[in-house]
Amino acid sequence: MSELLLSNSTTAPGYQPMPVVPPSRKLRWFSRLAAIIWWLCVVAAILFALAWGALHGLIVPRIGDLRPTLENRLTSMLGVPVRIGAITAQSNALAPSFELTDVRLKDTLGRDALVLQKVIATVSPRSMLQLGFEQLVIEQPLLDVRRSPQGTITVAGFALPSQQADTTGSSPATDWFFSQREFAIRSGTVNWTD
Repeated sequence: MSELLLSNSTTAPGYQPMPVVPPSRKLRWFSRLAAIIWWLCVVAAILFALAWGALHGLIVPRIGDLRPTLENRLTSMLGVPVRIGAITAQSNALAPSFELTDVRLKDTLGRDALVLQKVIATVSPRSMLQLGFEQLVIEQPLLDVRRSPQGTITVAGFALPSQQADTTGSSPATDWFFSQREFAIRSGTVNWTD
């Protein structure tokens, strides 16, 4: 029956097939652009999956081995000696977390200027793109604030600029810290030495 209807509809008196119209130049251009965007998205997704797999498969299990490298990087970035007691990591689904214990920043005389008993940092895909952490928890920090006989005040080994200096009061380290999505400081102590 369907063959009969099909044959009747194509051979009916007065039937003329529709002419095939080639796609317009705009439609072909849009089609090519959509294909390029599609493949760029596929490549980006594959690269992201490889990077995330490398994080979980290579970095998380070997994070303790990277401690000396991390100490050296932090020392060169901050300009004060940084020591880390231990680093451990846990791979929790999409968001791995890193735990640093006994983190110490030294002042110019080698004294402990900032001691962080425990730092827990959680990474997410969004935070990695922003070069930060999804969550940063600092437990039992011990901050040393000193005033020298010359009146210079140092906080965690960093000299504060004098009030006469024309500064904005910010630094790259503080800007980075306060740009974190979420941070908590628990049970901290401040030692003032005059």
